[in-house]
Amino acid sequence: MKITDEWVRAVAPNAAAVRNGIALAGRFSSLRVSPDSALLYGEFQGSGAVPYTVQADLSVPESPVFLCSCPSRQRPCKHVLGLLLDFRASPERFASGPVPEGAPPRRPHAAQKRETAQMTFSLGEAVPAAASGERAALRAEGAELALRMALSLAGEGLGAQDAGTLARLRARTRSLGHYRVPGIQAAFARILRILGESPERAFEELSVFHLLCARARAYYTRRASAREPLDAALETWCGRVWHSTELSRM
Repeated sequence: MKITDEWVRAVAPNAAAVRNGIALAGRFSSLRVSPDSALLYGEFQGSGAVPYTVQADLSVPESPVFLCSCPSRQRPCKHVLGLLLDFRASPERFASGPVPEGAPPRRPHAAQKRETAQMTFSLGEAVPAAASGERAALRAEGAELALRMALSLAGEGLGAQDAGTLARLRARTRSLGHYRVPGIQAAFARILRILGESPERAFEELSVFHLLCARARAYYTRRASAREPLDAALETWCGRVWHSTELSRM
């Protein structure tokens, strides 16, 4: 998968973690990338004698796993975000090869058991219904939140937004990252960016945004409780990361 700034912001727990990750970029050592580019590894020298081991497992793009030996409770922590940003900016710094001995496992035991039952899918396998339903329900909640944000913005008047209001809306936009709808998150962030330049254009985009969010909410609600066929166009707009096996069947 391609790592972008937008994707990193979407998986980050908050904006402060992204800023801290940016500050750490370029300070990692022992950088490694697996031959299939699915696993990133690096070390970061913190305040202790032993460097933190940092790892990102992207083998299942819709369910990445982030590991770090630092004491932070945030996942991904600033070290993981810094590692991702390092790879985005300078992939040539990462040596291709196996993960060094003593590194954390690619997937922790508890997460591996949970994902084997719920989220893991490989060549020729369908996503288990329970996992698919849980993800769809989460995305339906994200679409619902985006709808409320759009209605709030339209109700207050697009031309009446001050700096404080825009800051609060941007904070709410970042909260969409929890719901696995990076496309919706990016679309609303774009509306906020062009709001100061052209309220009329922002209103036009907001109207389309509201319509598509309503469709996404209904679609993911149906997929959460039934075997609804994939809507490729809507999934792509919401930010779905397609697997090569899925694309080959389209």
